[in-house]
Amino acid sequence: NRATQIITESLDDARTRVLSNEPVSDEKGALAILLAKRFESAGMFDDAVQIISAYDRQLREAGRFIQVASLWNKLSPEGMVRAATKTSEEVKVPLGDDVKANILKMMQQVQSMPAGEAKDAAMFNVLNYIAENLPLRLGEKFEAFRYQNMLSGFQTQERNTWGNTFQLLFTRPYDLATEAAYSITRHPLNQAARDASVLDVPLYYKNILTALPNAIVAAKEAFKGGFDPRKFDIGGGTTAIETLRRAKLPLKYSFIPRFMNATDLFFRTLITTAENSRLLSRGVAPDIAKTKAVELAEEYLYRSRIGKTTGADSIFVRALDGLGQLALSGRKIPVIGGPYGWFVPFITTPINIAKQMVMRSPLGFVGGNYSQQQIAKATGGSLIMAMAGIWAMQGKTTWSVPRDKKQRDLFFASGKKPYSIQVGNFWVPVWWFGPYGLAMAFPAAMAWHWRDSPDAQTATAMNKTTQTALGLARFLSSQTSLTGMSNFFNLLEGDLGFNPETWLAFTGSQALPLSGFVRWMNTIVDPVYRQPRNMLEQIAKDLP
Repeated sequence: NRATQIITESLDDARTRVLSNEPVSDEKGALAILLAKRFESAGMFDDAVQIISAYDRQLREAGRFIQVASLWNKLSPEGMVRAATKTSEEVKVPLGDDVKANILKMMQQVQSMPAGEAKDAAMFNVLNYIAENLPLRLGEKFEAFRYQNMLSGFQTQERNTWGNTFQLLFTRPYDLATEAAYSITRHPLNQAARDASVLDVPLYYKNILTALPNAIVAAKEAFKGGFDPRKFDIGGGTTAIETLRRAKLPLKYSFIPRFMNATDLFFRTLITTAENSRLLSRGVAPDIAKTKAVELAEEYLYRSRIGKTTGADSIFVRALDGLGQLALSGRKIPVIGGPYGWFVPFITTPINIAKQMVMRSPLGFVGGNYSQQQIAKATGGSLIMAMAGIWAMQGKTTWSVPRDKKQRDLFFASGKKPYSIQVGNFWVPVWWFGPYGLAMAFPAAMAWHWRDSPDAQTATAMNKTTQTALGLARFLSSQTSLTGMSNFFNLLEGDLGFNPETWLAFTGSQALPLSGFVRWMNTIVDPVYRQPRNMLEQIAKDLP
């Protein structure tokens, strides 16, 4: 009744709401269904398909794929044929008249069935039938093959697994602890007014342990479910039909991405379960708790979609998100969008890592709505920065590699690594500290530019401040897609100071089977640093 009232008041407002990023809910779902039926009754099949497709995507992002089939069965047989035809046009794979006739027949059978699991299963079969008749093109298979080659290195899997583990076992509970501390300072005498508690931390760890069996099942299902293109910024995956098409990618083209997706789903299930239990214990409605828990897990695992920031976020977070949108838009440029994608293969994950680094540093205090979560993250990062500051004063931090050859040789000979912290006898790169990398880089940059650099004693305070800021900006941009974007446009511009052979060799190596794994193996069998003179030698130096 409420959805009907909203549509009656303003059809455009109802459409805008369904297409917005507002969390999924019963009311929003009712709006989607009623709008689709209204558009179909008016013969506006494209509008009906747009509504169903948009809400389909939102449900899957909220972890409710089970509801997708029941959503699609709200379309009429004619509407489903139009949806299949539209997908066919988008993926440039023709759909035969006989297939369309079969879709009509199957949908008529679905509509005659009573609501329930059997009807949802029949609807899933219709979607799967459409996907089977829209096979992946050779170019789509090659694209997946190229990404598998790049992701095949052991270090890539190591960073992905370690990053997820760090977020699960340290970052989230640390955020809960700082939120609780902030809540106590706001309401020191009124416990009932606090919306976070230090007891949330042990409860979080307990819920992780109880969720392990479900997480293992989720990982197995994710691996069998196929290739999820959204994690790797590959086109497609915007509707259930597209997801099912990608799921049919042969294992030889998708083994490694499937493994990475299964790993992510394992950790996502653990974080989602723990957060969902916490919210339910605070009286949050089950639907809202589940949606918020999934969104939080996506954020901590760097899987959030680019373009979802609002004015409530720090201005630096919004700036990075805008950079991500700009990077993604480059793939839509006619003619050069394809080559651009080779130079900038990964966008979403690096941008999300950089955004979380900013959130958990003093920059997280700048702008936004200063919510409890924002202040807790920025405060927690600042405390870690203070700890890194002590190490910097003790000479236990490094910055970028020295420019002078002799100094550079001494730097590496001593066992040091750039952008690192000394822990015991080891130099650990700050990226090992996940979203606290920027917070730990702050004192390292200051120690270098104000104390250790060759011109530290002669440069003015303004110069050292500027160099520190620029150095931090370079460090942060190195975590994003900015370097690849810059090199691509330098190549187009014909910049004489830019050596294109290195980057052409890098892009060309993406077509070599398991190039990432081969490059990692080469570092073991041939640890000698080699300086190539041309593009062929650049490729050869990475081959065992």
